[in-house]
Amino acid sequence: MSNPEAAIDPASRPVIAPIIDPCVGLRAIVANHLIDLFQGGPVDTNLARQMAYSAIDAYSPQTRADCVNAGRTIAFSIAALALLGRLVRDPMPLPEQLQAFDRANALNGSADKSERTMMLRRRGQRVRPAPAPTPTPPVPEAQTTPAEEAEIKAIVAEAKKHGSAATQPPARPDAPPRGQPTETHIETTLRSYIAAFENPTPETASLRQSLQRNTAMPAMAAQTS
Repeated sequence: MSNPEAAIDPASRPVIAPIIDPCVGLRAIVANHLIDLFQGGPVDTNLARQMAYSAIDAYSPQTRADCVNAGRTIAFSIAALALLGRLVRDPMPLPEQLQAFDRANALNGSADKSERTMMLRRRGQRVRPAPAPTPTPPVPEAQTTPAEEAEIKAIVAEAKKHGSAATQPPARPDAPPRGQPTETHIETTLRSYIAAFENPTPETASLRQSLQRNTAMPAMAAQTS
């Protein structure tokens, strides 16, 4: 006796797409983009993925937009920390140091802005009354936009670049000895910044103005809020 199902063309069978919760799916996409931030040394891919999930969950995302904002906040914050860590490890000329501090300040500001956006959206959702629940069909899996994915990937790549610099020997011959305490190196670096601000050169004047502008803008915003 022949099997009737064997006579059916497999191509004609309907394809049943798996139903994935949109919030869970988007959370997985964002976490996959953050794996490179946590991977390295004793941390393998599986552990890095768990750390990425844990970092996202720490923000208690309530919507799909929260998942994207949490991913941006994590990427910007770790990129800023990686850049500041590189400044301590690898000596560089003063103009490059000022540029690096300017970039770290911008990354930190972007992280704060992304987190504030998420908090303001949540506050607005609490003010509006929740509509009566109605049965709805499963929502198709949400995807991040190409611009959002490109932004997260770029920040992750920047943080990974600064983090990998820890395994490379310093390029300048005038690097401080390895036995020098970190506090001494930081104190020496800060003194050089103070000297540069008190006696600016044409090479560092524009960087000084940029740093002063970035520092003054958050203070002015706090006074007007």
